[in-house]
Amino acid sequence: MFTRTIRLLTTIILPASLLLALFAFFRPAAPLQAATLTVDTFVDERDFSCADGDCSLRDAVIVAAPGDTISVPAGNYQLTLSGGLGPLVVDSDLIITGVSSATTIITNDGCGFANCGSLVSVTSGATLTLNNITLANSRANGFPGFNGGGVLVGNGHLIINDASISNNGAPSGRGGGVAVLNGTLTLNSGTISNNTSYDDGAGVYLAGATASFTMNGGTIADNYTQCTDGCASGGGVYAASGTFNLTAGTISGNRADNGAAVFYGSGGGTISGGTIRDNRNTFLSGPRGGVGGGISILSGIVTMSGGQIISNTGRVDGFFPGGGVRVENATFNMSGGLISNNEAYRGGAVMVQTGTFNFSGGTLESNTANYGGAVYLNNDTAYMYQSGGIVASNTATTTTDYGGGAFYVTLGHYIGTGGEIRENFSHYYGGAVSIANGTASFDGMSIISNTATITGGLIHLRDNGAVVTITNNIIRGNVPNAVASTNADVDVFFEGNDVSYHAVALHMPFGRMLAYANNFENNTVAIDAAGNGGFDGRHNWFGAGATEVSAG
Repeated sequence: MFTRTIRLLTTIILPASLLLALFAFFRPAAPLQAATLTVDTFVDERDFSCADGDCSLRDAVIVAAPGDTISVPAGNYQLTLSGGLGPLVVDSDLIITGVSSATTIITNDGCGFANCGSLVSVTSGATLTLNNITLANSRANGFPGFNGGGVLVGNGHLIINDASISNNGAPSGRGGGVAVLNGTLTLNSGTISNNTSYDDGAGVYLAGATASFTMNGGTIADNYTQCTDGCASGGGVYAASGTFNLTAGTISGNRADNGAAVFYGSGGGTISGGTIRDNRNTFLSGPRGGVGGGISILSGIVTMSGGQIISNTGRVDGFFPGGGVRVENATFNMSGGLISNNEAYRGGAVMVQTGTFNFSGGTLESNTANYGGAVYLNNDTAYMYQSGGIVASNTATTTTDYGGGAFYVTLGHYIGTGGEIRENFSHYYGGAVSIANGTASFDGMSIISNTATITGGLIHLRDNGAVVTITNNIIRGNVPNAVASTNADVDVFFEGNDVSYHAVALHMPFGRMLAYANNFENNTVAIDAAGNGGFDGRHNWFGAGATEVSAG
């Protein structure tokens, strides 16, 4: 019995032990832990080893395994871009960390006009994270088309944390600081500053349908394009076909002919936070003056839900610049945020050359232009839809013609269904709106305390074919009058409005007007249409202080 028990136990235990041994043998190896390589020489060498007593930055990048960190002590590390070494090529996921961006600096060897390329190149599929380090004083010299003076990202990914990319250039190409070709760039903190490019995107250049740039913080400042005959766009950021999304941070002091801060192409993007300020076109006047002092949108869709576009300057004489935003064959949606204190010759806040501006929330405030202190609508295919938001305290400065403290509509179309228009000022016609031969409609809005020096505190109609519909609004205290016409070939439909506190509410010596079922109260004169055979007033109520002067 005892012998049989031993045999049984042996039969059970031996196979179990064998299985455990086999499991241990074939068990997957534990993943390798990411290593940290420390650079310990300033010499730029390539001997493919960090185990020979010295470890250059270039060798560390070559021998590092995916996921490794390269620690770079304080100092100036000069890369030899000429003589066959070329850019620092990152082809796997790496983290390069310095002591601080002020003390750990990577530059090139001053290769002059040789074919140097970029300082750093991130290849397809690789992710490079830069922490506490500076890439500076590099030029992507050589044949036309050399892009990315500081970093060239080709189908890879670059992440910047408290790092600086500064004083780099692309003298014959694009992207003086960073060029992203079908890759991604994320700026969480740090700076991209004082970079130059001959062509587009002095700070950052994006190209390719899958290219994207997300700015979560940091600063893009004082970058400028060098081409001066209208051939360069996007002093801070140029997004050709990729997307640029701004969530936080500041873009300031950049210069370009078109889109001094940001140029959006077909990819478009979003603005949900951050500040775009104090950018300007390279030339503000003369034959080479630019457009889009803040941002310029060409053929894409840009949505602004927060953030600020403030104190930018577009061209201040002639043409169609747009101090804050310029829209051409594109769509600009604004549901929040602030566009303020921008300046241009036409369209202080927004210039719509062709395309659409959808304004549902946020504020356009204290912008200045000769024509259209806030918005200028230029062509028959230029539209603005306002369903909310505030347009306030904007100024049209011309003293000789038209004006439009808030809006100037030449051949375009304004459609307002909500929101406020208040306290705008024109030194000539149209405290709120001056309309040439476009169209405008106002329904369910508050239009209060707008002022024109000559006439038309709310709206002035001048040229043949202007058509205006004003229904169900609160219209109060516009000076010297609410609606004024100086042309017989215009049409105004005025119905169901609450109109008060004007010297003359409707000044219509010319043009065709139907005023129906309005409430006039506390106006010195409600309707002055003397001598105008095209006036028809029905079912209006005239309260205290209102004197009606009917057509004669």
